[in-house]
Amino acid sequence: MSEVSTNFHSPQAYEDDFSDTSSFYGDSATKQRYQKKARQKSDHGRIQEWNVQVVAAKAMQREHQSLVTKKRKNNDGSDNDLKRRRLNEGQNTARPVNQLSTVQRQHNIYEGNPTALQLGESVDDFLKRLVPSSGTTGEPWIWCANFSAEHGEASDLASYRQIGTRLLDQYSAKRNELESIQPAKTAGTITRMLRPYRDKLREDIIQTARRYNVIAGKWMLFPTSGAVDRYWAKVVSATVEGRLGISAKVSTRPDNPDRPMQVICVYTRDFKEEADIKRVLVELVKLKLAPVVLGPLQKGASNVREQIWYKPDCYTYLDLMSGNEFKLKPTLYGTADLLTRADLETT
Repeated sequence: MSEVSTNFHSPQAYEDDFSDTSSFYGDSATKQRYQKKARQKSDHGRIQEWNVQVVAAKAMQREHQSLVTKKRKNNDGSDNDLKRRRLNEGQNTARPVNQLSTVQRQHNIYEGNPTALQLGESVDDFLKRLVPSSGTTGEPWIWCANFSAEHGEASDLASYRQIGTRLLDQYSAKRNELESIQPAKTAGTITRMLRPYRDKLREDIIQTARRYNVIAGKWMLFPTSGAVDRYWAKVVSATVEGRLGISAKVSTRPDNPDRPMQVICVYTRDFKEEADIKRVLVELVKLKLAPVVLGPLQKGASNVREQIWYKPDCYTYLDLMSGNEFKLKPTLYGTADLLTRADLETT
């Protein structure tokens, strides 16, 4: 299968356009407001905290119901007598099992956020209400959740950032030490000498992220502004249907007028769940949202010449972009890492 997409720009080429220092996020006041929100808790931190709150609320409801039942038993006789009276009076208000399971299963991590799909809102109405290419929302992102997804435990983003920043500082100190004691060495030589320290830095960042449950990640799509609405509509529909990940977001305007490109992030729950990450990638290819260009067949190669990339949130929160000073690859997976030529030809 071979498909050349004219609606995408390379994510590696333009990733820096969406850095925290970019005008993409608005003026300085807007940046400060969102940076303050980010320091308080991450989007996925809010998601996970919501789940904790739900568990606590259910426990409180059970405790309250127990007290109510005891009071009724004291006032009205036995619990069985109370149930019989209600049945005889036609007051049995127990919810059907199928209805109860639906209520428990459907929840929206972005409910109440005016720039997100709401429970009870149709996909068509949502797409008409918030159009990515219009640039009129006043916010940098539009959101969509998978109402059936599980998000796991809350993350400790503040602790992760603190320790992650310390790890980066320690690596920088080591680099400075090598440069000072080896002044005649070229930058390339110093980079090679730092390879074992860089490998350890990468592993330490991953382990720290898992320790503090900063484990979400996303496939990144970079359609042009002329195609973003069509791509976003497909992502929203597939997310709501449970075919993609836990949530998705789209930027509301291009950062550079000379390169009219916007970004769509398709989130998965855990950057270590390679099977799930691959499943989402396959769906993106099926939906023709991931560009695929196969090169000449070569032994031992996947022959994928155009890719999309998967980036863990733990890298994003440490501002690890392409070309970072630590020489760390800012992504974990690309199309060629997970899909073989045979996968692509049968997709």
